[in-house]
Amino acid sequence: MEELELAAEITDLLGQQTQCVLATMDETGPCQHVMAYAYSEDLFTIYLATYMDTRKFRNMLSNPKVSMIWDNRKGGIQDHVDGYSLTVTGIAEMLEGKAQDRPRAAILSRNATLDKLLSQKKCRLFSVALNEYTLTRGYDHVFRFSRPSRTVT
Repeated sequence: MEELELAAEITDLLGQQTQCVLATMDETGPCQHVMAYAYSEDLFTIYLATYMDTRKFRNMLSNPKVSMIWDNRKGGIQDHVDGYSLTVTGIAEMLEGKAQDRPRAAILSRNATLDKLLSQKKCRLFSVALNEYTLTRGYDHVFRFSRPSRTVT
């Protein structure tokens, strides 16, 4: 698949889904969290919102390495042929001050029902800087889409 075609498909998939699963890590092991999100135009930053009194908040501060998955599984055997998963790994960073303005607007524009969450004083926004997407169709068609030049460590 051509790079432009893959970027367009990833944009479509991110646009179709309203939630992803965020994986964080604490002292006992991995934790998963269903999250609403928004994404940057270049696709390599994901924006998340959470309350400060949550496990995911504590985990992202103590260990900012995270992963995320989007998929279209329906729970049937046809998922092996027609299903897709889109996975990423990245580094989460809590946003402060004016750096929250655009991500907050982006999250609200995709998820208007999050207005109450985003207006709470205990809500914090995170950006997740990504290096590479892995798109898997069925069980044997794997495509990678990488950030040009800059690497996140």
